[in-house]
Amino acid sequence: MKKYITSILTIAICFSWSTRESNAQQTWTAGHGDIGVAYDGSDLELEWHLGEDNETVVLDGSNTNFGIPGQGFETGDIIAETSLSGSRNPNFDWDFLGVNGGETFYTFPDPEDFSTPYIGFGTEELTAADWTGNLTLSLMNITRSGVTN
Repeated sequence: MKKYITSILTIAICFSWSTRESNAQQTWTAGHGDIGVAYDGSDLELEWHLGEDNETVVLDGSNTNFGIPGQGFETGDIIAETSLSGSRNPNFDWDFLGVNGGETFYTFPDPEDFSTPYIGFGTEELTAADWTGNLTLSLMNITRSGVTN
């Protein structure tokens, strides 16, 4: 069950953190991508990074290959969409999902499944020398179906 929690929190962090202007949104429905994390000297910056190493991703219903380097996108420019779902456990520990016990919630796969978005973290742009101590990402809110929690 932890794998579902991690994936849900990963997506929520990405969508809630962007402060940049958004262009036209594209819907990502399959293939591998990362939440890219970079530090610009004063702030952490997030982006979607899709299709690295010649992996095909599906954007707006079309198979797309961005070559070896993949392609970076502003967080607000991509909507990750999944049809994988589960039924929420009625235990109060699951209240953070925002659905009632027994209701359906949607998740992203773990392990990798190329039939839906598979989301990882890309941290290769981070350098440990840029800060001291641990780096902590915090979930500030979740937006699902147009509702912010």
